[in-house]
Order: sequence, then structure tokens, then C-alpha cells
Amino acid sequence: MAAALVRIRAIGFRATALVPHRGFASALEGGKDGRVEGEIKKSVFISQSYDIFTNLALEDWIYRNFDFKNHHVLMLWSNNPCVVIGRHQNPWVESNISALERNGVVLARRNSGGGTVYHDRGNLNCTFFTPRERYNRKYNLNLITRALFREWSIKADISDRDDILFRGKKISGTAAKLGQPNAYHHCTLLVNTNKDQLTQALVMEK
Repeated sequence: MAAALVRIRAIGFRATALVPHRGFASALEGGKDGRVEGEIKKSVFISQSYDIFTNLALEDWIYRNFDFKNHHVLMLWSNNPCVVIGRHQNPWVESNISALERNGVVLARRNSGGGTVYHDRGNLNCTFFTPRERYNRKYNLNLITRALFREWSIKADISDRDDILFRGKKISGTAAKLGQPNAYHHCTLLVNTNKDQLTQALVMEK
């Protein structure tokens, strides 16, 4: 997983470790931690927390407190086992509550829409922060598929629903929060997730 995070640097962002405490704000403001492409700096921040509530709070704090007009940010994060439901979803419909309790899997609600997902340490989450007018999920997903091909010769495709597919199987799903002036697009990427626990945790579409 660490190698996967570091290799994202090849797609045009500069990587910086992000410890979720007050000291990280100075790194986000620019300086040595930003790469200039024209007038826009691009930075990658890697959360050091594996707690879903910490990471969701961090994501929301960055979204609400920074001006991304000249500095786009990619946040990379991973969690201990949890199920994350969309903003308007019913947890009793989307997840297997008894299995979550039995397996010690945490349930959380995020601020974006979209479907229910299972996270663990074998799942990489990517959040792309930009101004609303620069929001472009196809561009972001292309960054990921290009990196997969460049570093591991994995040929992945982007579906009409903005999922990433490998050999016809979904390995990444997408959701977004579109506000003013900021927006973010976040997506999952299955790397080495516990598929048995994933299957138990979610109510699969028929």
C-alpha cells in the first residue's frame, strides 16, 4: 500500500505526509510542498490516521477551510474495517448491521452522495479537492488509470457511471460533494481488500 501511495507522485502531484493535527495547515498553504503547473500548485497529502471518523472530519475540514483556486489537493487515506454510507442512505437497507456488529466493523455516514462502500487497509481512498468550476471527475479517474498502467501495467477502464473496471469487474466507485466555491470528488480503489468481509458487510444489488 505504501508503494502505491508514493507512486502517485508520477502523475503530477507532489506527495507530503499529512498528520491530522493543527501542524499540517502550513504544508497546505504552499511553499516547498506545492508543484507549480502554470499558476496552479498541486499537492498530495497522505493521512496518517486509519480511523474513518478522523479521516472524514479531516476531509470535510480541508473542504471548508481552504481556497483551492490556485492550489489543487489530492488526499490519500485508508481506514480500518468500516462501512461508509452516502449522505441520504438508510444503513438498514444498504448494510448488514448484524454482520457489522459481529465482525467489529464500524458504520459511518459521509457528506457526499453515492452508494455504500466497504473500507479496510486493503482499500485506497482518493479525494480530489478543486474549485467548483474546475471539478472534473473524468480527469481525476484518468490520472488513476494512467498511474495503474504506468507503474503496474494494469489496463483499467472507466465506465459510463464513472466506475473504474478491471477485466470488467468494478474496482473503484465514485462520489462527490459540489458546493460553492469548493468541490471534491472522492473514490475508492480496491487493492487487497478482505472480499469475504466485504460481502458479509454489504447488501448486494440483485
